[in-house]
Amino acid sequence: MKNWALKLFSLLIAILLSMFVSSEGNSSVLSFFVNVEIKNIPAHKTVVAPQSRQVQVSLRGPSFLVSRIAASPPTFKVRLPGDVDERYMAQLSKGDLGLPPDVVVVSIEPPELELQLDDVVTKDVPVVIPKIGTVADGLKLDEIRVSPDSIKVTGPAKQLRTLRSIESEPLDLTGSRATFSRELVLRAVGAQVEFERTAVQVEGVVSPVQQQRRFEHLALEVRVVSGEKWVSVPRLVDVEVSGPKDAIARLKPNDIIVFVRPNNEGPDSQEVKVGAELPDAVSATVVSPSLVTVQRFKEPVAGGKRAMPAKPGR
Repeated sequence: MKNWALKLFSLLIAILLSMFVSSEGNSSVLSFFVNVEIKNIPAHKTVVAPQSRQVQVSLRGPSFLVSRIAASPPTFKVRLPGDVDERYMAQLSKGDLGLPPDVVVVSIEPPELELQLDDVVTKDVPVVIPKIGTVADGLKLDEIRVSPDSIKVTGPAKQLRTLRSIESEPLDLTGSRATFSRELVLRAVGAQVEFERTAVQVEGVVSPVQQQRRFEHLALEVRVVSGEKWVSVPRLVDVEVSGPKDAIARLKPNDIIVFVRPNNEGPDSQEVKVGAELPDAVSATVVSPSLVTVQRFKEPVAGGKRAMPAKPGR
């Protein structure tokens, strides 16, 4: 046999290396966490506890093997029976880890997991928009419109039973000067609760703060299209106006025109409604009196004096 001495030497080296690898000096014990994967969960159920599905595993064996396993840990796979109820005790078997023969499982803590299950349900939940800040001075927030104002959520029945609403991230109103539209993200309510959508569209309706002001004894203008002359009774009226705060503050009596328009083809004495012309954004809310009497001057009578209307009041 050729090179028998070399082959004998190689065998001796292999035996010594195997003895070294298997020796106590090259053996180590290492602990690390292993995930527990739940299989065969019924479609209408979900596992609600424990939230953390990890166990601590301690292994003993050749250092290089144990280190390699710890760097890429195996997984415990637990398969649920088809008729599983609300609780199931899962036994964690060493054989599920698929370890090499030279590696020994020293311990599994805990050796079993009690799984709690609940039915999966879906329901509509209203959306609530928290607000921070205020709109600009002289303005007010009239309305907040949310689209959609409720969403479908899916999750464990016991958790959804107490879920009354879903909040979005806060709506910041600080300094808003006009109607606006924004997208707000919804806040999660639990790892096992799913939303049909993650955000809603929010519209804030902003308008000027309305202020009232009263003007008294404004001269009433009689408007006619012909050359006839009319006089109103009374000749002065009071007007209450409403509008944006700054516009009302700037308003002067001569900015308000109150008038009546008699019917030239009507009788000499008529009761007509008082109208008002005001600057943009300002409106008359009350005119007092709202109806006045207008009288027409009579044509001169031969040999006599011009017929005059009755003396107006005020």
